[in-house]
Amino acid sequence: MPPTSTVTVFSRAREFSEDFFADNGKLMCRFCDHSINFQTKNTITAHIGSKTHIRNKNEKKEQQIKKRQPTIQTILNASKTAVNNLVDAFVTADIPLEKIDKLQNWLRKNCNEGGFIPKSDTLRRDYLPKLFEDHVNQLKEYFRGRQVSIIIDETTDSKARSVVNILFSYNGVTKLVHVDYLENVNNCTIGQLLIQTLVQWGISFDLPQLIASDSAAYMKKCYRDVLKPLMPQLVHLPCLAHILNLIGRSRKVRYISYLQRQGVSNPKNIPLSNTTRWNTWFRMAFHVYQNLDYIRGFYNEEGKENSTPIIEKINSAFTDQQINGCIEIYLTFIQENAQQFVADLDFFQQENKPMFPFIEQRLQQLEARITMGKTMTNVGSTMDLVLQKFNSPLTAFCPSCSSF
Repeated sequence: MPPTSTVTVFSRAREFSEDFFADNGKLMCRFCDHSINFQTKNTITAHIGSKTHIRNKNEKKEQQIKKRQPTIQTILNASKTAVNNLVDAFVTADIPLEKIDKLQNWLRKNCNEGGFIPKSDTLRRDYLPKLFEDHVNQLKEYFRGRQVSIIIDETTDSKARSVVNILFSYNGVTKLVHVDYLENVNNCTIGQLLIQTLVQWGISFDLPQLIASDSAAYMKKCYRDVLKPLMPQLVHLPCLAHILNLIGRSRKVRYISYLQRQGVSNPKNIPLSNTTRWNTWFRMAFHVYQNLDYIRGFYNEEGKENSTPIIEKINSAFTDQQINGCIEIYLTFIQENAQQFVADLDFFQQENKPMFPFIEQRLQQLEARITMGKTMTNVGSTMDLVLQKFNSPLTAFCPSCSSF
């Protein structure tokens, strides 16, 4: 007799795997949630063809389709959120969006849903405007109804267009809120722009407390004729740096004019030092030493015509023998003893010239000069003339110099 195969619950489950599975020795229907006699095949096929089984099977498939659709939508929504966060991170870090194009392969390999991240032109077109709008709305919500301070300034861009920037400040938070290009910059156009900005940002006219700007004539007129009548509580704060720049510029002009009247053939302003260039400080000291009498005379003249507390303090120092003596003595010492040091610094800072063969010799010369300065017993003839001028010993101005 031919061998007979043994029917088990597992063999039936494999044979009808689409509809049944084995569980604890029973053949369970996947769709009807009850067991079927696995030993009789007719019983199994009859159940599969029953209306109840077919109905349950169709309902389960429909449920799976409905469940799959939200899953796909969830993935798409998650990918959009990831892209928005990526654009936000790049913008916050001030990284150009075109850099994303070079990261496409890396994102696909190393990031979940990295393939959903589009190219930079799509990000600019579809994602950046919404991000900008959300950012502006957040700022509007923060400043709305607040007693803001206004900062306004006008400048020109690379195309020589007049650009006006408006900033709001409240509780230590200062943000740029509006940028506009004006064909004509005057008190009326600036006033209109400020009023429009306040209305757009939901800030009533009784709330702004202060406006800071430069000291341009049209800004002063805008405050006086346009803003002050609408906002009586508003205080105008002209930019101190701008005022100082205007004052300094006019004073430089007067100084050059003074030098010309004194017969100086090639008058120059005092060169200012640069903290990253040591020699600029020494050259400033050299210039002041060589022009000290002119500087004294200029500030004496300024004290008569354009006096300020600072000018009075400068003139007071020049008329005080102790302070004036210290100034002249220190300047003379620097003039006489720092020339070699400045020359060596210039040598070591030069570029595109061979200096290696001369380094050792230069350092030896500098070391010898410093050593000689430590052991010198007199301050030199030029310094002696200065001391004779003040009719005082060096210790009167520099107590630590008792060895001279």
